[in-house]
Amino acid sequence: MAKEEKYPTLKVYIIPVLLFVLNIGMRIINMRYNGLGALEAFNLYESELYVIKIFGNMTVLNNPPLYILFMKFWAALNGINEGWIRLPSVVFISFTSVIVYNIGRRFISFQVGLFSAMAFSACTTGYFLSHEASVYALLTMLATLSMYLYLNVLKNPESKTNNFFLLVVNVLLVYAHFYGITIIITQLFFLMIVTRNQEKVIVAILRSNLILLVLFIPGIYVFFKRVSFIKATGSWLSRPTFDFFYDGFTTASNISLIAIVFLAFLALAYLLFVFKTRTEDSVIRTAWKLIPLWYFIPYVSIFVFSFYLPVFSARNMLFLSPAFYLTVGIALSYAFRKLTVVQYCLMAALTMAMIASVDINPTKKNHIREVERIIKRKKLPETAVVVNPFADFLAYTYYYNRVYFKMCNHTEELMNSEHIYFECSADSIKDITNKAGIQELIYYQTGAKWETMNEKINKVLAAKYSHSDQLYYLKPIAAYRFYN
Repeated sequence: MAKEEKYPTLKVYIIPVLLFVLNIGMRIINMRYNGLGALEAFNLYESELYVIKIFGNMTVLNNPPLYILFMKFWAALNGINEGWIRLPSVVFISFTSVIVYNIGRRFISFQVGLFSAMAFSACTTGYFLSHEASVYALLTMLATLSMYLYLNVLKNPESKTNNFFLLVVNVLLVYAHFYGITIIITQLFFLMIVTRNQEKVIVAILRSNLILLVLFIPGIYVFFKRVSFIKATGSWLSRPTFDFFYDGFTTASNISLIAIVFLAFLALAYLLFVFKTRTEDSVIRTAWKLIPLWYFIPYVSIFVFSFYLPVFSARNMLFLSPAFYLTVGIALSYAFRKLTVVQYCLMAALTMAMIASVDINPTKKNHIREVERIIKRKKLPETAVVVNPFADFLAYTYYYNRVYFKMCNHTEELMNSEHIYFECSADSIKDITNKAGIQELIYYQTGAKWETMNEKINKVLAAKYSHSDQLYYLKPIAAYRFYN
């Protein structure tokens, strides 16, 4: 940094520790409140497979297997209860808040670092993903850490330590999720506008990315296999509209009003920059150029790519939210660069708005445990249970019989032995209703309206059974019992 910091002990040590402890404390409160989600059950089920089987399944997974392998190791330490398998996500998101703070403090200003870290800590989606055993918390941490190390390389391209750790983190990043590729693309694109230590930076970054390319060859093969498979079979995600694009900002801002305020400050800073007379004193620093690109290049790239292959989900854009808060901080610093007190007041007000609007337990609608208990009470020896889709079949199995769940190579076989099935076609369900000894059927599904998604299934069951009861209905979960 150009000048020595005031209160270095407070800023360098105490605040990061307080941020981490605050995040851990707030996130761990409701960590076990919600039942295991479908995505969590699928990840956990895959992690119970043999390692060679996990690698064999690479082409049928939506992402490379880094997180699945990590979960295999983690579950081996202390089992597969909800709290234990979600604890890494709590730690990943909590540590990300510290990285965000340090990016702001070191490369922009102390107030921007603190504001961005607090805004990130008060994001509802961050709580959602820190309470979920999925790759997105890890992805968020790795993407943020990658950019922190990249900024360090831009500042000191001859540092072997920074270059080595940037390569390691980027390898982990692209093997965690294909979204990570957009972070690498952003870093490569930024080489075209770097001015400081240009030749040394280009050599360091290109060398690192050539090694990364070689190491990611298996991932590239998996990527194209997945693209061709999804193009042929379809995606559960929808083709995006402008509403989707705006939803990403709302998701990062908790509510639409805060998103509008954030975007208004971004627009103000951009207009001031465009119409400002250029002087030597108005040169934009490297980090101020990079951080907005860190957010908008991946965000727009994923959104546009989704018109070819739907992969955009506003919730999953959390991995870019650190860049969004830092960009808002930069906008406030630029628009009010001679009014430090105004900066502090605005940042404090926006932070309080985020805190006031945050939901620290945002997945209250996940009542899988309750539904499983309801079905278990109603199930008789002559009752068949059909669950759709497969990930929810796994979540149901997790609560129905943990031993069956862990015996992953025989899970379906064991559940079928108790007349519990995963099926999604009308013909398959018709075959189940005709099995010897089956007198009634409970159908349990999530993800869409019963009437629109299962018209054919509904007709089959209505033709077979004269009565039906709604056992449970709370979007997106529905459970019905059919009997005579």
